[in-house]
Amino acid sequence: MSALDGGQAISTDADATNPADLRPASFDIAGPSPSMLPVLLSSPHSGEAFSDDFLAHVDLPPRALHPLGDGPLDRLYAEVCTEGVQLLSARYSRAVVDLNRAPDEIAPEQLLTPAAVQLRITEKVRLGLGVIPGRVNGRVIRRSRISCEDFRNRIDTIHAPYHTAIDRALASLVERFGHALLLDCHSMPSGLVSHGGRAVDVVLGDACGMSADPALVDLARRCFADAGLFVRLNQPYAGGFITRRHGHPAMGRSALQIEIRRDLFMDESSRELRACGVRMARVMRDLVRRAGRMIAGGRRGEAAA
Repeated sequence: MSALDGGQAISTDADATNPADLRPASFDIAGPSPSMLPVLLSSPHSGEAFSDDFLAHVDLPPRALHPLGDGPLDRLYAEVCTEGVQLLSARYSRAVVDLNRAPDEIAPEQLLTPAAVQLRITEKVRLGLGVIPGRVNGRVIRRSRISCEDFRNRIDTIHAPYHTAIDRALASLVERFGHALLLDCHSMPSGLVSHGGRAVDVVLGDACGMSADPALVDLARRCFADAGLFVRLNQPYAGGFITRRHGHPAMGRSALQIEIRRDLFMDESSRELRACGVRMARVMRDLVRRAGRMIAGGRRGEAAA
């Protein structure tokens, strides 16, 4: 059984005896089990599935919700798994539940009985981008309030299993290799981020030096820069909940968020992959190989080629 299977609700596991483990999976896993390298890929915003109940209560058509997502990153990076690593990707749209937010990041005005839930109001929540997004491109997603039962169900069946899966996968890699690297993969709208008059191609986020071994961060920066890409660190994206929740270098777990410009791999209107995406997949394969060698060789504290 895959190291990730324990966090996934599946019906094919012969050892599954808990009925709760038989519900449809909320995420997909690609790649070999066990992984051959101490690297795990995560794509929490590539899902585009909606439940009928969700669509019955929102005020926008599904297509209007797609800008919340990262596009087909899961398909772009599927071939990276041939390097011997696993890719964990969400099935449900970010509009249903945002896996890159803390489970208590929600505005009280979104809930029927907010007093029944412990809430944490952050800047993202104020912008309408909490664990259940309230807005997309300035438009209200749902005017009616969400029941606490619905809210808890989304957290328990979609959000929590994803993070449990990451936890278990990283624990397995740390046990085998001594250290593990989580690459949390995202995309950013083209033209949104620039520096010095130049469009930024890639933004790496390590929670401002807190979530990943510096040698691994530098390796990632060099991999993208050597491919001719303009890279920024922590500006304007320093990493979200996934990076901060799972990145603890002192405990053998590094987590690095990677934001790539969307026109480098997809058509932003049709949301289909473009041929130029091969370049980005190639860089990610190079990063995975080199990071795997660095960790396996115990060379995180020194420069590695």
